[in-house]
Order: sequence, then structure tokens, then C-alpha cells
Amino acid sequence: MDISLINSECLALLSRMAGQELQKKDATPAVVFMASLLCVLMGVIYQDGTITPQERERWKTNLTHLIPPNSNLKKLVPIFTKHILFFKIYQNLNDLLLLISPLSDTEKLLLIGFGYQMSASDGEIELREKDYLENIADQINIDSRHIQIFESAFTNLVIEDQEALIEVHRLLDPAQFQLLDNIFVIAAKHIVEFLPQKPRLKRDKIRVLPNYENLKQIQSDHQELDNICYQFYQIIAQDEHQVCWSKNLIDDLQEISKKNQSKRFRVTVVGEFSQGKSTFLNALVGEEIQPVREIPCTGVVSVLRYGEEKRVICCYKDGRKEDLPIENYQEKVSISEEAAIGNLSDELTHCEIEEIIFEHPDLDICSSGVEIIDSPGLNEHPDREAITQKILKDTDAAIFITSASRCLAKSERDVIEGLKLTLNSGLSDQPANNLFILVNFWDLVQTEKGRNQIPKRIEENIQGKNPIISGENRIHYISAKLALDAIVNNEHNEYIETFDYFINCLQDFLVNERGKLEVASSVNRIQALTEIADNDLKQYEKILEGKIKISESAKLEIFEKIGEASGRDLKILEQAKYSITVSVEYAIESWNKWAQGLGERIAKKANTWTSQHSPFADKEKVLQDYCEQFTQDLSEEIQNWIDDLQSEILSQQVKELNSLIHSELEAIRIDLQKLGNQLGTNLDEQFTSNMASNIRANNLGINSFMAGSQNNDEGGFNMFGSLGAGGLTTGALLGILGLGFIPALLVGGLAAVIGGFLFGKPDQDEVYTQCKWQVYDLGFKKFFESEEETFNTIIENIELVYQERYLVVADIIEQAMALYENLIEQQEEAHTKTLEEKEKTIVWINKQHQKLKNIQNELEAIVTEVTY
Repeated sequence: MDISLINSECLALLSRMAGQELQKKDATPAVVFMASLLCVLMGVIYQDGTITPQERERWKTNLTHLIPPNSNLKKLVPIFTKHILFFKIYQNLNDLLLLISPLSDTEKLLLIGFGYQMSASDGEIELREKDYLENIADQINIDSRHIQIFESAFTNLVIEDQEALIEVHRLLDPAQFQLLDNIFVIAAKHIVEFLPQKPRLKRDKIRVLPNYENLKQIQSDHQELDNICYQFYQIIAQDEHQVCWSKNLIDDLQEISKKNQSKRFRVTVVGEFSQGKSTFLNALVGEEIQPVREIPCTGVVSVLRYGEEKRVICCYKDGRKEDLPIENYQEKVSISEEAAIGNLSDELTHCEIEEIIFEHPDLDICSSGVEIIDSPGLNEHPDREAITQKILKDTDAAIFITSASRCLAKSERDVIEGLKLTLNSGLSDQPANNLFILVNFWDLVQTEKGRNQIPKRIEENIQGKNPIISGENRIHYISAKLALDAIVNNEHNEYIETFDYFINCLQDFLVNERGKLEVASSVNRIQALTEIADNDLKQYEKILEGKIKISESAKLEIFEKIGEASGRDLKILEQAKYSITVSVEYAIESWNKWAQGLGERIAKKANTWTSQHSPFADKEKVLQDYCEQFTQDLSEEIQNWIDDLQSEILSQQVKELNSLIHSELEAIRIDLQKLGNQLGTNLDEQFTSNMASNIRANNLGINSFMAGSQNNDEGGFNMFGSLGAGGLTTGALLGILGLGFIPALLVGGLAAVIGGFLFGKPDQDEVYTQCKWQVYDLGFKKFFESEEETFNTIIENIELVYQERYLVVADIIEQAMALYENLIEQQEEAHTKTLEEKEKTIVWINKQHQKLKNIQNELEAIVTEVTY
């Protein structure tokens, strides 16, 4: 719809229909379309001067189906109807054409379709009604072939012109109206349902399926690594030589093995409601598996993965699992249409399902080791938000789908900022390299200007001065619907090409920037364990040969060092507890002080809230605008509080804890070095190697703890990344604290706030003011209801950061103590052996050296392959 075509004459006509003077912004696409539809339907009804029961029922059914219960349009219909009848606008062709003029060709066709449906409501199309509709259709240049399709469809006649039927299906495809109000989407879906199914014509050019061999190779590498782990396990699991090996060696090896056994690439599709996530997913797997509606559809997390046979598994929040019939899958993962059109909150609140798994033997990409997750819409409910956040923390690639019409609205950019932080696990404020942006409905951007401007704006927002994502080929412009149509119908179009290009880019990322790196990481970890095992063998061999002798005094000294190491562990634990206590006490005092003046600060900001929408036509959008600004201001206030908390207390506590950890670990390393020098073994090198492996395994950049480092700051670990430090944006904060759903809850709670303000009673400025303060009051009510939970979430994050760091360090100290204990155990074991037994053991040790060497050669071959 071209709103610029609504001139003063058209606006005056709409004002006459509304019974009050309207402004330009009141004439929204939904209002203009509904006014036009009412005129056309009444024109059909009154052609014979009477209203049949069938026409009355069809009128009621259409309007009930098209207009959500709480919509402003619901209140406008009786007022428009009254004035249309009074002024007989439906009889005045000039008025009717003036009203219809802003509509696009597809919207005009949709309008005429409703006219024919109304005319045929009694089973036949009366001649005067037909003449009325044909006259309008001719005036607005509707193809006569398309008119014939409506006439045949609504009177159950055989349609001969299959090409024309295909054209009407294409023109009225509900996806064509995604850029407008939901009323157009619902209206198109309503008319299309009455048309015969679109015929599928045979095409010459058939799509060549993507090749997933590279993904399969990565899976093969993981399998080979698991086999190597088993070979390694057989070396160190022999009961008679257990004393030879360091403690936790088998546990570490089993952990690596388990990771390689269960490795799948997890690809999560995210985005707000109705951006085409499910359609995209169907195109990605090449089959119409996910339910698709033009209104909000996905209600629960659904996981598509490979299985030897089709199977649907429903996983409940209480831990229960049950198999479902395949035919029930789409219904189970969908929200009801009533909830989608109305308020989602109640249905989502009472949902007992955590996720539904669909296993399928023929999904090509899934059989190549990829698991695809379809998430519900973001920011619609706290429970759904929490589940999506949990999924994203364990995903290899996230695909955020947006609409070309939105051009990344600020709310979406905030969501993407939150995705970046979640994908980085709070460890870095750097751009996320595993986030893809798909701009859907690209086929609906018809102008060259739009196709130039939209990518520029999106790329500036995403990869500009403060980039959210990094890496090549991360932004793609697609039409999921047309790509899916091409796949299902064995057709070819430009959108299947752009879609396949994206698939190849995704595969390249999973293989080269995830798969090969993870294979290399597993190789490095196994190599580190082989070095530890090899050192164990060398140390044991020296003890057997008498090159390392531990005197009783040295043994006593070792026991003392074990006790000292245990004391150092306790000292660090006490410091961590102290840091938590100080941080929490300060946080409580600071939060209470901050909260006292919060209402006054938000009230001042409320005076600057704005909305470009009209309360006459778009009350919900006005409320949504103010709700988003309320949430924005509230989250910024929390952000400022966190920044102050970090600068005033948390940073100092981090430095103190890090300083203590550094000094205690360095003292342990020096003790091991001294003992190693005395005995002729490299205990300090083993400790340093174990420590580095432990840190890498926990994905922590604690580089300041390495031997010789004098850097006692946060050691490369963004200590408060999960709390909002380091440039955390509003969107990220909403995701972490669960505030992103507030606008949805507020709009639902404010559904009836200004219903009485329409049509004359106070002026629009007063309505805007009333809306602001209603949002303010209800917003604070919602916030204070969850204030304790929000604050507790922050406190839990503070505690968790200290606790996780301590646990990592405690494990490092435990490994140091194990080095001491292993040395003594090897010495005691050697004392019990005869000379002949020692010689046999040394022969066995040499064989194990060779076996470990063979394993290292196999690992090097894998490294060569993945880095080629």
C-alpha cells in the first residue's frame, strides 16, 4: 500500500466515515483496507436491496475472523458501517475508487476476492452483484482471468485456466503481506483457503542438492578421535600398573571421549515472531516439517535431528518424555491460532513442554551431524526467553531471521546484541563470529533503491563502528518461502540460488571455523595427556633404575608440601567467600539506594517518550512504543547501577582474589621445581602443563596464572561479562535479566487502557499522555513484582563468577597434590619389586612409550588433515 497516495480528499472521506476529523497518521494500511472492504461488502449486499441470512452470517464471520478482539479496528467497524450506510458511500463509484486508490494491485485483488465470496455466500452469484464487482474490478485494472478464478472457486465450478489459478495463488500468497498489518495476512490466508490447491507444473530444471561431504568428514574425524581415546584407555587402564599413571588421567580421557561420541553441530534459528523461521527451517531440511502460519506459530522449542526412523519425542519440564504419533507433531509444537491472534501470555505460561524432538532418517543436513533447533519468538515470555538463552549457550551457530521491511529495528538490534553476549558465554565483548543474519522476504523489496539502501543500513548496524558480528558471509538476503516452493516443486528461481549459497556458507563455517577447530582442540588435549602419560613413564622408569631416590626426610617434606598445598586451597576458598560476602553486602546496600530514586528518574525520561503511531488506528503500537521505551530506560538504569557496582567494589575484589591465586599457584610451582631439581624430575613442568590444559578445558583465559607472569589483573577473563560489564547493551541486559518480555506483558495488560478515548474525547496529546502514565504505572508494577527475582539473578551471577574461578583453581591444586602423591606411590611400588620384576616393568614401559608414540603419530595425521 502506498500511503503517500492518501491525499487530503481521501483523508476527508475517511474522516466522514469515522465521524471525526482524522490526521494523516490515522490512515494506516489496516484502516484504509478495512474501510475499503466494508464499502465493497456493503455494495454487494445492497445490490438487491435486501440482506439474506447467508450474507449476514458471512459478514459476521469475515469480520470476526479478520479482526482480533482487542484491536482498535473492532471498535471502528460499527462506526465505519454506520457512516458508510448513511452517506451511501458504497454506491458512489468515485468515492469508492478514491478510497481504494492507495491499495497495491495484490491488495485490490484481495478486496475483490472478498466481494465474490460475499456474493456467493448463498451458493450463487446474482447478476447485479456480479455486474457491480466486475465494474469495480475493471476500474481498478484487475485481470479478467483472475476474476473468473474467483467466480469459479466460490461457486464450485471447474477451473480450466490452471496458469491463472497459479497466478492468483502467487498474488494472494499470505507471505506477500508480511510487510503490512496482520489483518492482510489473515485476509489473504482466508481467501486462499477457498481456492483449489495450487497445481504443480512439471519443470525442466531440477535443483542439485547441496553436498555435505565436508560435514561428514568432520564426523568421521570425531569417530576416529574416539577410537584413539579407546586405544589410549587400554594403555593406562591395566590394573597391575595403575601406580604408574597420574590421577585423573582416565577421567580426563573419558571426558574427551564422551565429547567426541556425542558431538553434533547445533544450529539454532532465532528471531521474533512471524519472521519466517519455520519456513526457513523447512527449506533448510528440504521438507515441510515445521508448521507454518502467517501469524505467530512456534510455541515450543523443536529439535530436528537424524534418527534411523521417524520419531517424535516430547520432553516435559518435569523430566518426563513420551513418544508422540508423527501426525501430532505440528499441532503439538504450535500455539493455538486464538492465542496467536490475541494474547500469548496465558498459553505460554501454562505450557508444560520444554522441547519436542523430531528424528528423521532422510534429512540430509541432519544426517551429516547437524542438529537444528527452532526456537519460539524472542521477547514474548520469560519462560520461553530462558529456554532460548539456555539453548544458545550450547550452539555452534545461531541464525537470526529478520524481515526486509524492518531493516533491523532497534528492538531487534538490541536482541542481536544480547545474542552476541550469550554466544560469547559472557567471556568477551568481542563480536560474535558464529552469528548469521538472514534478511527474509527479500522478494518483496521491489525497488532498486530499497535493495541498495536496506543492505547498507543493516551492514552499518551489524558490522559498522561497533560490530556485533564478525567473519565473512554472515549476512544474507533470502526469500525462505520462494526457496521452499522451488525445492518442493522441483523448480528453479534466483532465491534457491541465494538460499543454497547461504547453506554452503553455513557448511563452510561449521567445517572450517567450528569443526576443524574442535577436532584440533581434541587432538591437542589428547596430545597433552599423552605427554603427561609419557612423563609418568619416564619418572617411574627412573625410580625403577634408582636414578630417583626419595629419602625419608624428602618424603616427610613432600607430605608437608601436600599439606601446604591443601592450606593454599583453603586460603583461596576463604578469599573467594570473603569477596562474595563483601560484593553481595555492597550490592544490597547499593541496590536499595538506587531503587529509591528509580521512579523519579524514569518519570523524567517518560516526558521524552514518543510514538509516530496514532491512538485512533494503532493503539497497540502506541502502547508498544511506550513499553519499549520504558524497558529501554529501565534497563539502562540497571546497566548504570551494574557499572557503578563494578567500578566501586567488584573490580577491586577481582584483583585481590586474582593476586592471591597467582601468588599461591606460583608458590606451589616453585616448591615443585625445587623438589624436582633435588630428585632429577620435572615436576614443575608437569604442573605447568596440567594447569594450562585445565584452563583451556574450562575455556578460561586465566593467562596471568602461568609461570613467570607478573600480570595480576583479570587475566584476559571478562569477570563480569555475564553481569553486563564491558559495554553490555540494553538488549543483552534484557536477555540476562529476563526483562525482554515486559513490553508484551504490558501491552496485554493495557489492552483496554484508552478504549474510551477514541472519537472525540480528549484530544490526541492528552491520549498520548494518558498512555505514557498507564505504561509507567503498569511497567513499575510488573518490575517490582519481579524485582527480587531480578536482583537475585544478579547476585547469583556475582557468586557464580567467584565460585567457578575457585573450582578451576582447586582442581589445579588437586593435580599438584596428585603429582606429589604419585611420586611417593611410584617409589613405594618400586621398593616391593624384585630386580627381575623391575626389568620386566622397564620392558613394559618401553612398549608403552612406543604405543603412546603411535597415538601421537595418529593425532598428527588428523591435524595434517584438518589444517590442509
